[in-house]
Amino acid sequence: MNAKAANSAHAWALGYARLVSGEAAVCPACGHTEIQARFVGDLETRLGYGLLWCPSCSRGGRLSRVNVPEDFEMRAWDDDAALDGVPEIRFPAD
Repeated sequence: MNAKAANSAHAWALGYARLVSGEAAVCPACGHTEIQARFVGDLETRLGYGLLWCPSCSRGGRLSRVNVPEDFEMRAWDDDAALDGVPEIRFPAD
């Protein structure tokens, strides 16, 4: 797989699927095994968006309209600190 395909939006969406199913999510760009995530949205419906990133290479992905499982922390839309602690992420171009 070439570097662009490895760091595609699709690759990060697959990482999200692995993460929420309880499997280890691996960075599609560098192979690091400790992917971080932040979810923001409606706390009642658990629908929102997610940011995933690799603390090793700073690459990551954005996911919109995701269902966030109950066992994952989620911040409210109106939480001014919702993105506190999220580093600058290098998103794929696609």
